[in-house]
Amino acid sequence: MNAEDLIPKLVRACLDGDKRLVEEITIMLIKKIKKTNPETAKELSSALMHSNNGITSLRSLEFNSVPIDKESNYHLGIIEEPIETKAPILSQRQMYEIQKFVTERKMSEALINEGIMPPKSILFIGPPGVGKSYTAKWLSFELNLPLITIDLAASISSYLGKSGQNIKRIFDHARSFPSILFLDEIDAIAKRRDDESDTGELKRLVNVLLKEMESWPSSSVILGASNHPDLLDEALWRRFDKVVNFETPKEPEITAMIRRNLADYCEISDSLIEILVKISGGLSNDDIEKLCTGIRRRSVTERVAPADIAVEEFCKMNLKMDRKTKKRLCVLIKEISPEVTCRGISEITGIPSASVNRYLREGGT
Repeated sequence: MNAEDLIPKLVRACLDGDKRLVEEITIMLIKKIKKTNPETAKELSSALMHSNNGITSLRSLEFNSVPIDKESNYHLGIIEEPIETKAPILSQRQMYEIQKFVTERKMSEALINEGIMPPKSILFIGPPGVGKSYTAKWLSFELNLPLITIDLAASISSYLGKSGQNIKRIFDHARSFPSILFLDEIDAIAKRRDDESDTGELKRLVNVLLKEMESWPSSSVILGASNHPDLLDEALWRRFDKVVNFETPKEPEITAMIRRNLADYCEISDSLIEILVKISGGLSNDDIEKLCTGIRRRSVTERVAPADIAVEEFCKMNLKMDRKTKKRLCVLIKEISPEVTCRGISEITGIPSASVNRYLREGGT
């Protein structure tokens, strides 16, 4: 049996929670690969050893266990290993700012040797679904640092002073080894202190957060993300070395997303991609990815070509199209499927049959 043959068995054992079988298969895997991949075999052995000692296997990578809230017994955060992640599809300006941060982090030692402190904090702001969390995972991969995400539900307590203690504990944990501390939805714990509707406890929490950020080591990164930057305390903005504004994707980014999530898996003409882009204005990165995944899923289950259902799925979003786009859409559908009737095009697009008929007579110009 080859090492590759053990992988499905190992996955099934993991999903079934069969620790004994996981250990047995891992030992077999170590024996199979120790000559060809000694480093991987060593990593597997270390993970197995730590697990058998009753310690989380992440300790084999020198990651400490995330602290637990004593009252609820919930972990105050989640720690994830860096995993290979495709670069996010963002505007040129956004990618320039983020890549600049990555480059400076990778050159931390050179900067310090010149008496220059490398950036150690970055804030992502923008509406939901535009790629902030995805970019956080990519940043973890690029910098080869574990990603520690604070669980705000577990950290914020109704007990006086307890929330601040929890935040301090997770900060202490994150600074104990090189990592990225991800403060997702940071506006929940860092609201403006001049907001009279907030309790004194939340205002104290902002003070704790600001103090912890001041003493943050250069070996690690603080990454904040907010859907509501207008709620953030003014002092918090000054604590971040860089702020990146995430926006709803424009046509170049939408085109790239459709190509990555749809055209890379099936045949889609450039003209069809152009139409899909035109009717996707206002959609977020997540919306477009889910749409493309839904099209591929439906293509498999219904055994239809993705090109035949792509427009229908995108039009279900009831997005507003100008007259030129509607006309071009109707003509393109007719070109792709000459047998489809005006009524059929109307059912696909939601455009009235009379308008479809007129558009087809006029042509796509």
